Amino acid sequence: MKIIISNPCHENWEGMTLDEKGRFCSVCSKTVRDFTASSDRQVLKAFSSAKDDICGRFNITQLNRNLLYSDINSIFMKFAAGFMLTAGGLIAVNGQQATA
Repeated sequence: MKIIISNPCHENWEGMTLDEKGRFCSVCSKTVRDFTASSDRQVLKAFSSAKDDICGRFNITQLNRNLLYSDINSIFMKFAAGFMLTAGGLIAVNGQQATA
């Protein structure tokens, strides 16, 4: 998925009223979610689970590029899980040889 904003909103973020999911824009009567501190994974999850259109605030680095589902934590967890499975398999093999 790629976030492309062809007609960006020019309303003042600070002038919007706080809302539980972000800020409410009285000009367009929508809640604007703040994704500036969100990972690609969080942005993808928000858009994939949304029932309606989403208005969002983004950093320039989040726009016009493919969002990546994998982040450093998920890569680390996959590596750790693979290591544990391999280590567990080696321990099981060594245990079988010792009892044979």
